Amino acid sequence: MRKTCRFCSKNKFKLIIDLGKQPLAGTFIDKKTDKEKFYPLRIYQCSNCGLVQRRDAIPRNELFQSFLSSVSMKDHFQLYAEEMRNNFLEKGNFVVEIGSNDGVLLKPLKDMGMKVLGIEPIPYIAKLAVEKGVPTLEHFFSEKLAKKINDKADMILANNVFAHIDDMDDTMKGIKYLLKEDGYFIFEVQFLVDTIEKNQYDTIYHEHFNYYSISSLASFLKKYGFEIVEVKRISTHSGSVRVYAKKFTMKNFAQKVEESKDQLFHLLKFYQKNKVKVIGYGAAGRANTLLNYCNIDSSLIEYIVDESPLRYGKFTPGTHIPVRKPSEEDIKAGVVVILAWNYKDQIMKKLEDLGYTGIYVIPLPEVKVI
Repeated sequence: MRKTCRFCSKNKFKLIIDLGKQPLAGTFIDKKTDKEKFYPLRIYQCSNCGLVQRRDAIPRNELFQSFLSSVSMKDHFQLYAEEMRNNFLEKGNFVVEIGSNDGVLLKPLKDMGMKVLGIEPIPYIAKLAVEKGVPTLEHFFSEKLAKKINDKADMILANNVFAHIDDMDDTMKGIKYLLKEDGYFIFEVQFLVDTIEKNQYDTIYHEHFNYYSISSLASFLKKYGFEIVEVKRISTHSGSVRVYAKKFTMKNFAQKVEESKDQLFHLLKFYQKNKVKVIGYGAAGRANTLLNYCNIDSSLIEYIVDESPLRYGKFTPGTHIPVRKPSEEDIKAGVVVILAWNYKDQIMKKLEDLGYTGIYVIPLPEVKVI
C-alpha cells in the first residue's frame, strides 16, 4: 500500500470506491485456470491536493498490456501532428514523446520535417517504431534517461501514459531537465470529470495509477515550474483532455523584455549614426510604454504618424516625439517603426500602396526588420 500521495507526498486519503479483488485487465489467459493473480482494485482521493489515485502496490513488470495506438487512433494522431506543426513547431525542431508506442504520432511529425525521438518501454512495440524510421529508446522515461539525451527538446509529448506512472516526481524532473526554457509540454489524459459524469467505472483498472482533474494537475505542474496555458477537451477514450503546459515564464519574461529593449535601442542608434530617416507609425498608449522603457525619443524617431485627429500636433508623453497626420512625406523615410505592430499587415499595405519602398521595424513580439 502506497503511504503518500504521488503528487504532494501527503498521507491523508479518502476511499472513493472499492471494486474488489480483480485480475489485471491486460492479462488475457490461454486457458481457464485457478492460479490467476488477483489484486485489490480501489481508488482514493488525496485530502490535500485532490489527486484521485490507486495505492495498492503491484509489480510494474506485471502491469502493462501491449496496445498499438496505430490500430485505432491513427487519424487522431495525424490531426494532432498537424496541429503541433501549424501552431507550435518549425521544421528542424526536436520533439520527444514519452510512451511513443509504435511511432503513430512521431512518424507524421518526422515526415513534416521535425527531428523526433520516441521513448517506449515495450520491446516489440519500440522495434515496430524503429522499423518505421522513428528513432526510439527502449526504456521507461526517467530523469536519469533525460540526462543521457544530448539535445534539449522544443516539445515533449506524453499521451495516455500519465495514468500509468507511479513515480510522477522522477518523470517531471526528467521533463523539466530535457525541455527548452521556451518549449511546450503537451499531453493527453483521461478526464476525471468525464469518468464521473458518464459513470465510467470501467476505466478504473490496475494499469491506471492516477485519475486526473485540471486542478490537481495544475498544482502538481506548478511544483516543477510549469503552468497550464490551455486545455482542450477531446473525445478519445470517451472523454479526455489535451493539456498544454510551459515552464513558468515570469523570470524568462523579464529577461526577454530586457533583451528586446537593448536590441531595439541599438538598432535605432545604428540608423541614427548612419543618418537614416526614421519615423514611427501608431501613437497608441501602448506605444508610449515601449518608447519610455526603451529610451526612444525624437533623436531616434523623428515623428510618429497616427490616424487619430485628436493626436495631431501633440507630443508623446515622456519622450516628446511629435505626432503628425499621414502625409506624402512619410514614404520618404528610410525606416518605419510600426509601433502599432498588432496592425502591421494593414499599415504595411497602406504605405506600400502609397509607394513606400523602405525598411520596416516591427518591435514586438520580437524585434524584426523587414
